[in-house]
Amino acid sequence: MSLADLDNAMEAASLPTLTAEAFWALPAPWLSNGFFTLTLGDGSHRTYRVRLEKNGIFAGKRTLALLIGPDNSTDYETQAIVAEAGFVLFKRFRSGKSAEHATTLWRLAKGEAIGGCELLVSKRCRVCNRPLTDPISIELQIGPLCRERMGIV
Repeated sequence: MSLADLDNAMEAASLPTLTAEAFWALPAPWLSNGFFTLTLGDGSHRTYRVRLEKNGIFAGKRTLALLIGPDNSTDYETQAIVAEAGFVLFKRFRSGKSAEHATTLWRLAKGEAIGGCELLVSKRCRVCNRPLTDPISIELQIGPLCRERMGIV
């Protein structure tokens, strides 16, 4: 067994056990997991991550987190839960710029045009959070390994 095979086996073993029904019941199915860079009218930007949490108090829920440090993989502060009607911000983020930016992100992700604002998106699987690279996976928002495990063709 090669190191790549071992790595793939370890990743597959750590995938969340999510049924097809539970996957389709996740809120806001049009909002992909991934990284969202929000460019604001004043030229500043914020990078957010949306993902399905595997562990902890948010396990099984999709969260919105803001990049707060230099490491694009670990320096995120969770600010909200993804719900059907929008982001449900935690109490300390419900006022001020955090709430304004989350609302702008939601509106841009839904396809609205907001003058001076732009949204760049890197899509990921809604189950395992791996990058999506093929058109079918991007359209379904679920990668081939997760589709196979869940019986989704």
